[in-house]
Amino acid sequence: MTNAVKNAVILASGSPRRKTLLERAGIPFEVMATGADEATDERDPAAYVLAISARKADEAVRRCLAEGRRDAAIIAADTIVFHGGEILGKPIDRPRAFAMLKKLQDSWHEVYTGITAAFIAGEEVRTVSDYCVTKVLFKPMSDDMISRYIDAHKPFDKAGAYGIQEQGGEIVERIEGDYENVVGLPIGKVMELLAAGGADAGGAVNR
Repeated sequence: MTNAVKNAVILASGSPRRKTLLERAGIPFEVMATGADEATDERDPAAYVLAISARKADEAVRRCLAEGRRDAAIIAADTIVFHGGEILGKPIDRPRAFAMLKKLQDSWHEVYTGITAAFIAGEEVRTVSDYCVTKVLFKPMSDDMISRYIDAHKPFDKAGAYGIQEQGGEIVERIEGDYENVVGLPIGKVMELLAAGGADAGGAVNR
């Protein structure tokens, strides 16, 4: 590892929550939202998030190479909620958001985030991946409480139809594990992957 900071890390995501977490961690970065397809037939939650994060990283690598960039560290992530053997992604409308929160109320679920770090060094591309799991217990919620939460927070772009950072105390009773993982990006795991791939916190790839 070196202390030199040559380039920013590339965050392959348009998520404002992931951007905020990287900013708080003091990691220089730029955003490259990929728009990669987030559909997969994987039913295992860990395999699911790893497959999607790898797809996002691959798209960012393709764009970098097309632009002639030959020294870059890319971070891509995908987050889902897993409850009762079912993977819950982002609800596309209010009825689906309501149904998700109805399932989650008064029970435990798990939040999975898969992270893929891709490193471009000249003509070489290397990737490392891992995932993080956090357990979350929801409070009991009436239908009226669920409706008010949806109306107040419009959680349609969030896995499981909720954001723990947005008045999460209204609905979350307890968490076991990494809080930042529930927000959408476990920074400790990001730092591990950057180090494992030979990049410093500024995105420079150490050959």
